[in-house]
Amino acid sequence: MFSKKQFLFLLLAMLLSFHSSAFGIEYNWQDVKGQHHTLKSFAGKPTILHFWASWCPPCKKEMPELAAWMAQHPEVQVIPISLDANLDKASDYLKLRQLAMPALRGDQSKALQLGIYALPISLLVDAKGRLVRKEIGAKPWSDPDYSLGVMKLLGFEKIKKSNESE
Repeated sequence: MFSKKQFLFLLLAMLLSFHSSAFGIEYNWQDVKGQHHTLKSFAGKPTILHFWASWCPPCKKEMPELAAWMAQHPEVQVIPISLDANLDKASDYLKLRQLAMPALRGDQSKALQLGIYALPISLLVDAKGRLVRKEIGAKPWSDPDYSLGVMKLLGFEKIKKSNESE
């Protein structure tokens, strides 16, 4: 079993892993124009915070599928947040790979407060601002079953597989 110190440490770590607000989890990031954005501004819309970096091999593998998924699902706000040292690295990577997604940069220390300890990680947040799932590692965004599962978690219950008839 755990000692009292170990238990308190684990409890504190769990409490610090999510920063709460009235909307649910809270995080902010910066775009290429230097403007800061917050998750609160997407209240009422299902959102995916996707953390990645240009130096991360699993992220590089996943990014083309994620970009295609984003184009297929405009009803979901996907926010691809780079944890690169600077925004130019993320922007250059996206341009070089011709990935249709914004270059955004987040603060790594604040990402740690959300429990972002490895990359890539996607936080699925429903329209009420509740974290419904943390997806760790590269995911099969092009897999119809995986996509359907994500959509259902985000509250899109009436979504059907593309091969199902209405």
